[in-house]
Amino acid sequence: MGSASQRAAVCVEVLRLLNEERIRQGVSLNALAVRAGLSQSQVSRLGSATASNPTLDSLLRLAEALGINAGGLLVTALANVQRDKAPRRDRRRPAVTRR
Repeated sequence: MGSASQRAAVCVEVLRLLNEERIRQGVSLNALAVRAGLSQSQVSRLGSATASNPTLDSLLRLAEALGINAGGLLVTALANVQRDKAPRRDRRRPAVTRR
């Protein structure tokens, strides 16, 4: 990973993906906290991506509690961030000038 801002973006994306999976599975924040061995307030902060710097341990616990491969999660998050940062071609048609 590159800059500090890119690492922060990947971390936010990891949190977003974890929260998306939690919702998809229908797991409450409280149930996830119990499964992961974390406090409900920790999981709540992580779930809303307001945690400024979650520990790797917390992220791994959440991934494991949701049955997610942590390596795959990180690869997906990094790919999403890189895709979103990639310059996009302007797909509009060129303006037609009339004389």
